[in-house]
Amino acid sequence: MPPTSIGLGAAHRRMQGAGAGMPDLVLWRTAAAAAAAAATDPPELQGRRLCLVEVKGPHDRVSDEQRFFIDQLEEAHLPVVLCQVAASTPSTTTTPTVPRRL
Repeated sequence: MPPTSIGLGAAHRRMQGAGAGMPDLVLWRTAAAAAAAAATDPPELQGRRLCLVEVKGPHDRVSDEQRFFIDQLEEAHLPVVLCQVAASTPSTTTTPTVPRRL
C-alpha cells in the first residue's frame, strides 16, 4: 500500500466521528510533477504528491475542529498548509504567496 494511503487510513481512524474540520483542498500531482517541483517546493513538500490546504479569508481563523483535524493529519505525516487569501481593491493586484505551514 502506498505511504499516502497508509497516512490517510491512519488519519481517518483517528478522526472517526469528527464532523467539520477537513481542509478545503486536496491537491494531487503526478510523480513527475513532484520531482520537477522539488527544487522550488518548501522543504515539507519536497517530493510530496499530496498536499492538504486550508483556505482562510482575510478575517477568518482556524477553528478548534479544524485544528484537531490538522493535528491528526500531521501526526499521520500528511502535509497541511494554510493559504491566507488577502483582501484586495479593484485598483490593486496581488501575487499569490507560497502557503505557510500551519
